Amino acid sequence: MPITSSPEFPAIGDPAFNSKAFAWASALPAFGSAVDAAGATVAASEASAVSAAQVAQLARVAAVGASNYRGEWSTLSGAINIPASVSYNGAIYVLKASTAAVQTIVPTNATFWVSVNEFKRLPIFSAAAAVATAASNLEGIFNGLSFSVGTAGATRLSVANNLFMASGDTAGSTIGTSVDGRTWTLRTMTASLPWRISADGNSCLARAGASTTINTSTNSTTWTAAGALGAAASAAANPCGIGGVWLVYTATTNVQRSINFGASWVAMVLPASVGTNGGFFKVNGKFWYWSSGTSAYWSDTGETGSWTLTTLPVTPNGIAQSGDGSLAFAASGTGSQFYRSLTHQSYEAVVGAVTGTTGTSLHLVNGVYVSASATFGASFTVHSGVPTVRVSTNIATASSVSLGSLSALPGAAGFVVAIDPAISPTGTFV
Repeated sequence: MPITSSPEFPAIGDPAFNSKAFAWASALPAFGSAVDAAGATVAASEASAVSAAQVAQLARVAAVGASNYRGEWSTLSGAINIPASVSYNGAIYVLKASTAAVQTIVPTNATFWVSVNEFKRLPIFSAAAAVATAASNLEGIFNGLSFSVGTAGATRLSVANNLFMASGDTAGSTIGTSVDGRTWTLRTMTASLPWRISADGNSCLARAGASTTINTSTNSTTWTAAGALGAAASAAANPCGIGGVWLVYTATTNVQRSINFGASWVAMVLPASVGTNGGFFKVNGKFWYWSSGTSAYWSDTGETGSWTLTTLPVTPNGIAQSGDGSLAFAASGTGSQFYRSLTHQSYEAVVGAVTGTTGTSLHLVNGVYVSASATFGASFTVHSGVPTVRVSTNIATASSVSLGSLSALPGAAGFVVAIDPAISPTGTFV
């Protein structure tokens, strides 16, 4: 829920200072109420609830304090109690905590004072917002940012040749490409099949689910048939290419491997079957896949016997990769902790990042983590390590990608959420 802009705060010396300050202060209780409501909404998240309560208290103090102006701070001494506000170096400061000796507490002391100028509107996915403290929540973070690809079921994203690429698990004879994630151009494939794409530099390989058909491209726009797989590809697993080596999962512990851009394929054996959470990922220059429980595996080459076991901290309920190459996952259930990996074999908890509902995935957008739900409703953004509840449209549990400063997230089937941090929806921050 966006916060309504407050009336202009008067300048020092304005003859109508008191009346304008009162009008400004009168607008703040609604702000406090909105944050209080948000705190109740995220009661399942202790960190978010505490943050909302602190901001609400700050808003209430500011609301009353601004209308109890005591004059220039340098002229005051002795005890001063809240509510109160003073002038200092051309700005207005509101007292947050009473003191017995106001002359010893300079208004720049953030323990006792807050500047009315510190509340600011920032794009939620901006670098400045990533390190700020959120003072509003319940904004619709993807409002106006969901765009149709024009091809069925496009929820799988990749990047190559300075283009976003979108494909999906619904059979279709086209995939989409876009320079900005907003306007999409359809590209023709060699057959109407469910395509998933992997990029290795500017080389792109698409496998068709439940089929032996492979397409390749060196420009993301023109696709041609490559060599057929020795067995049908799994319909639920991503292909992966690293350094000219390509892997396509087929079934049980079987994988097809190519070292000539899909011209021919050789069967390899995995140490355990590939689980349902996405297939192969490229992490820190390694092939990586989750199998079951807390067991995952990585390899430099994808060859039989080359895989090493790595143990996850939880059993993942969905795995998503962000544009920086990091993997993120959480256990099932509301309020579950998210974990992240950039190293293919070590995993760390992401401070403040928890699931909003079952089916939530975590994405890193310009330094801001967003925990987005697969169903319409509550999601979180994380600012300075504190989760803030937001409202989002549907986000599929699949990987997001980045192209320069732009990010693309998999939306509802056939749609992509395109985020330009400079023009993303705004929130109030301190």
